[in-house]
Amino acid sequence: MKFKSAFLSFAISALLFQPVIAGSGFYYGFDLVSHSLDTSTEVRLTYTSPSPDPSFQSDERSQSFSDAGLHIGYLFKHRRTQNYFIAPEFFASTLDSNDTIYGTNFKFGTDINNLRVFAILGVNRIDAFKQNKLQLGLGAEYAINDYYSISLEWLRIDTLVEDSSADSIFGSQTLTTDTHTERDIEVIKFSLRIYLLE
Repeated sequence: MKFKSAFLSFAISALLFQPVIAGSGFYYGFDLVSHSLDTSTEVRLTYTSPSPDPSFQSDERSQSFSDAGLHIGYLFKHRRTQNYFIAPEFFASTLDSNDTIYGTNFKFGTDINNLRVFAILGVNRIDAFKQNKLQLGLGAEYAINDYYSISLEWLRIDTLVEDSSADSIFGSQTLTTDTHTERDIEVIKFSLRIYLLE
């Protein structure tokens, strides 16, 4: 079940930590997201006997694009010392590119008045690629009041790898095409967040 990993991490978080200050609880909000996508593709072409040596093709591309979307989630914010906190989080978001992303994060950071600065370590699943991947990042969240905040996050997602193979028949020969694709994704996300439960 594709939600299993995310819910397991979230359940462990719920047992270990309890929300104790403002900025914890259920939330929903609006995202503006900028993506940077680097794609590397290698193709191996192999013929059956009598076969020439396999041939190889490669291609590298970079592209940037933007999305808007909505998100919901639940965040525990537990103060470890007077100034430092750890905040396990479960989230789900949908983008106008019809993609859905969900997962769990651990945020480690400090409070500077109404500003929270933190590092991010988490696991997410991007439905378009059907893979669970680690993500690392940095972020800052400004609490407008106890219920509204704005945030800016930079995230880097672990390399997405896809392998595929296809056969094509040409007379007495079969052409096998093996494709290896790697995708590196960086994300900058601006969010407006509304907390429903303290």
